[in-house]
Amino acid sequence: MIKASIVVPTYNRSDFLGECLSALKKQDFPKDEFELLVVDDGSTDSTERLVKQFIEDSPGYHFYYHKQRNQGPAAARNLGWQNAKGEIIAFIDDDCLASDQWLREITSGYDRNDIAGICGNVQAVELDNQITRFLTFDKLHQNPFCDNYGQIIYPITCNASFRRSILELVGGFDQTFPYPGGEDVDLGIRIRRRGFFFLDCRNAIIKHYHKDSLGGMLKTWYRYGIGAAQWQMKNKCSLYHNRDERGTVLWTFDYPTRLRPIRGFLWHLLRAANLFRDIGRFQERKLSIPVCVIYFTLDYIRNTTYHIGELVGYKRYRNLFL
Repeated sequence: MIKASIVVPTYNRSDFLGECLSALKKQDFPKDEFELLVVDDGSTDSTERLVKQFIEDSPGYHFYYHKQRNQGPAAARNLGWQNAKGEIIAFIDDDCLASDQWLREITSGYDRNDIAGICGNVQAVELDNQITRFLTFDKLHQNPFCDNYGQIIYPITCNASFRRSILELVGGFDQTFPYPGGEDVDLGIRIRRRGFFFLDCRNAIIKHYHKDSLGGMLKTWYRYGIGAAQWQMKNKCSLYHNRDERGTVLWTFDYPTRLRPIRGFLWHLLRAANLFRDIGRFQERKLSIPVCVIYFTLDYIRNTTYHIGELVGYKRYRNLFL
């Protein structure tokens, strides 16, 4: 009996996908109780050949391959869970490596009926690369985003699981999101508005290959900005954080306007005035002055690129949702 289904959306990443699938095959989980569905989002590289060879080399496992025309990760994930047999659907990205206990951990904790999903622990694959080291230092994707009551707002879908019944209830991922980024926030908000919650499982560990080039990082964050504008306009709210006098991060929802990304964009342009303060903040974490300057520059460029993408997204989706 299939108890859990793993969905891996992929697009032109055969160089990463092989490692990902090998790690999933080693799961400490009865092989007759889980299935693996690889959803190829229209890849033009050797993905299809790699996956079919992997399935052929895995007798006794429930491994499946699905291919669609290129529509984005939201559509690929939907195709995966809609063809899955398990009640719990676990999602992982093709550039991630699951620990042996990952599936067991990411599918546990569903004792309460109001628990819709589980968030996992995202760690970085250590690479000798300045961009990757910066993203690791910044703890990219490591911790879930919580509201002011400590409740998780949305799971990061490179390491998460959901009840199939919940995905059916809310209609799954919104396939109008064309890029990675924003579709998971939108899903989380729609689930939370139905009165359900998410749990955090630090033992459900995956290793994630962060972007290792400046161009790759900026392309990703530009798309994150576009996706952020889309979910904000669609759900009539935006999300920003501040800190109280105790240093606690406070997340606030407000009505989205075009002033918000403009304000954020201008704030990052003015960050050069805070160069020495930010370098001091980096130094508190035992970094050398040259590394502090590099990290400040990367952080500045990355966040400015995000807000440019957000401005583009607001222009693109403003008439669609308002």
